[in-house]
Amino acid sequence: MEHKIVIGLWPLSGDFGKISMSQFEKTTSFVIDSGIKAFDVAPNYGGGFAENALGEIYEGRESLIINTKFGNDIKGQKNFTPSGLRRSLESSLKRLKVEKVNTLFLHNPRNEVKDYHPIENLMSDLKSEGLIVKSGISVAKGHLYDYLPKLDCVQFDCNLLYLKELKSYSNAFPTNYVRSPLASGILSGRLSSQSTFTKDDQRSGWLTGERLKSILMRVNKIEEKYKDIELPSLARRFLLQNKEINNIIFGVKNTSQVQDIINDIEKGPLEKEIISSLIKLESNNFGLSKNERLGF
Repeated sequence: MEHKIVIGLWPLSGDFGKISMSQFEKTTSFVIDSGIKAFDVAPNYGGGFAENALGEIYEGRESLIINTKFGNDIKGQKNFTPSGLRRSLESSLKRLKVEKVNTLFLHNPRNEVKDYHPIENLMSDLKSEGLIVKSGISVAKGHLYDYLPKLDCVQFDCNLLYLKELKSYSNAFPTNYVRSPLASGILSGRLSSQSTFTKDDQRSGWLTGERLKSILMRVNKIEEKYKDIELPSLARRFLLQNKEINNIIFGVKNTSQVQDIINDIEKGPLEKEIISSLIKLESNNFGLSKNERLGF
């Protein structure tokens, strides 16, 4: 199953709390030593820190598989014009200290893009120029797209709390990458209704109050049903065994989180009854229809 694993570097960017270069290096080196070579990053992760750190430490090591994005710059400002996108990629290549990246994703466009054909043409040009191997789109969670660009890959949210996009996007693109397997830490088993986040943690802006309580009600339904399996392990193994999923982006912050992923790979498969029951639970909104608008 190792080929399905991509390590997401957003948690190591500083956007979820301060990260040192030594912590970044220790964690990513452990990833590589464990046989995992694929990383997912973006210009705005830590205001360029994640890309810079990857470039400074590994200096374009050819064995690494690096996927990045464009459309949001290091300040988080959106620019989906072909010229702006090209400049963004050029800046990413400099920070990463590489001549090309594996997959380049258009980063969470919503209504900013009215016509995807110029972007499709740009992606084709970037391939011809040897700057990217594959093209992709990282879709905005919950956004309804009138048109899906003709690209190689798609990236979208998928976890025990949110399975709504799996079928549609898996059928629409040759290759898929699912992200947020632990739902931004909600499925870590560590949160409570009293949990708070520091100002430099992006979750502080939305995972609070009634929304947090509503989401934890769903988590409790899962935990009540499967008390013998640790929640994060259940969440990871559920995705690892799904044959519709080609790649899973696991965001990590330290070596122990990497080891947890490896341990789950080595565990036996979940029973089919557990898989089907979890799917049914999510499709029925965990029996909490009154709280639907406050879901993950």
